Amino acid sequence: MSEFEDLGYLIKLISDNLLKMINRSISQFGLTFQQFQIIEYIISQDKNVSQKDIENHLGVAHPTVVGLLKRMEIKNFIVCKFSPDDKRVKNVFLTNKAYKIMKQVSTEKKQIESQICFGICDKQRETLLSSLNTLLKNLNK
Repeated sequence: MSEFEDLGYLIKLISDNLLKMINRSISQFGLTFQQFQIIEYIISQDKNVSQKDIENHLGVAHPTVVGLLKRMEIKNFIVCKFSPDDKRVKNVFLTNKAYKIMKQVSTEKKQIESQICFGICDKQRETLLSSLNTLLKNLNK
């Protein structure tokens, strides 16, 4: 495989290939990567998570999140309920099924990360993460 010098193109290739790899790996659980990200986000929060919180976290539009949540609800990964405090707010809760598969899915994700980081020492990985975070901050200015 040839090496690329165009940073943007290289990042896109890595992103596309990583997404394919993760989706292929976690499809056995009936999840897509974005659905996995939603479950991971809900688990990480110490509060009720609303549909709007998910939109902000993923950086996607309302219709996209509505579609994702609808499919997750059909697959029994989540339950959506209106907030008792504000009927305009829809909160999202994980089901037992979602909690049960998360350990397995997280293991799959770690294996993929190990595979793509093969040959990179811990210090290089830390530098890479730092650099990528800087690039992201620069893009969001």
